[in-house]
Order: sequence, then structure tokens, then C-alpha cells
Amino acid sequence: MAILDDYLTGSGAKAFFSKETPVGASVTGKVKDVRVEQATDPATSELQAWPDGNPKNRAVIIIQTDLREPSADGRDDNGERAIYIKLWGVQKKALTEASTAAGGSPAPGDTLTVAFTGHGPQPSNKLFSPAKLYTYTIVKGNALADALNQPAPATATATAAPAATAPATSTAEPVDVVSQVRTFVNLGVTDDEAIARTISVDVAAVQAARLVIAGGTGAGF
Repeated sequence: MAILDDYLTGSGAKAFFSKETPVGASVTGKVKDVRVEQATDPATSELQAWPDGNPKNRAVIIIQTDLREPSADGRDDNGERAIYIKLWGVQKKALTEASTAAGGSPAPGDTLTVAFTGHGPQPSNKLFSPAKLYTYTIVKGNALADALNQPAPATATATAAPAATAPATSTAEPVDVVSQVRTFVNLGVTDDEAIARTISVDVAAVQAARLVIAGGTGAGF
């Protein structure tokens, strides 16, 4: 969109930081546009260049903020703010470090926070002002999407171990015990303890033998 169109539609972003901005001021917004252009002299608006003729470039990052301020020219404030970053010196260094930490330089969709933290040392040439120091924090726009799309960690489902099956308990006692108990049953002996003592087994064995005998012949009790 042309500059005139920006003005007429009220979509032109005004700079957030100015020479009146106090140390400590900061702004956060979603990046809408990023471009690199030749820097201009703040006093004369002339394009800046290095002694060898190469242009001094700056990054212009447009962010969408929640700020709404009355405008002297009557334009509506849409909340867009322009962040200007010199692509040399301490500002370039700070932006490079922030980009490295974030995994990439600011791009549309990212969230950018910029804070004015102070001034650098006074240059030896007193005609130059100390450099303004800024910190940049970049949150990549796909960070939330990545987190939402990240597969949920597999939930270990405890698989119940098959219940141990108790070995089948045979109700049949060794044939000799059953036979011996049968003999006493046939004789009409009902004292299991006496039978157990006689054949040297425990009472439970005698009772189990009676069950076998009762199941097979209908007698035993």
C-alpha cells in the first residue's frame, strides 16, 4: 500500500519510540510486517550512508498493539506501531541475540516485545549522542501451534497381569487313602479322627476321601 493510501485509510503505523520516550518504556504486539530500508537522518530526513557509499540500513517492524491514542491529524488510531532498529552497532547486536534465542528473526505472526533500557557510553566525538539501548524479545508465532499439535505423551496403561490361577485342587486323594477310608466306611466307622490316626493321615484327607466315596457311590457319610 502506498504511503498516501496509508494516510488516507488511517493504516499508517506511527513510531512507538521517539526522542521523548523515557527509559523503561516498552511495547508488545503481534508482528504484521517486516522490511529493511535505508535509514534516514532524524534531523534532516536525508538518507544515511557509510563513508564508502553503502547505505545504512534499518529494520522497520510493524506490530499490532492494543494502544489507542488521539491523533492531532484526526486519523483513527488502529493500534499499529512501527519499531525502527538500526542494523548496525548495539541495536543490531541485541536483535541478533534475540533472534538466536527465539530460533529466528521477527516475522509476521510472531509476538515482539521491545524495551528501551538506557543509553550507551558517550562517543569520543561529542557531536554524536550515546546510542539508545533496547532489548528485544521474540515469541515465534508457531510456538503455540506447535505446542497444540504436539502429540500427547503416551499414557502408560497398566495391563493387569492375568490373575494367577490356583492349581486345580483335586478332591481325589491317593487311591490307597480312599480305599482305606472306604473300608472303614463300609464297616460303619464314623469317627474321622480315629480313621486318620489309624491310617496315619490328617483328618482333612479322610474327609476328602469321604467326598470322593460319596460322589462315586452315594455312601461315605
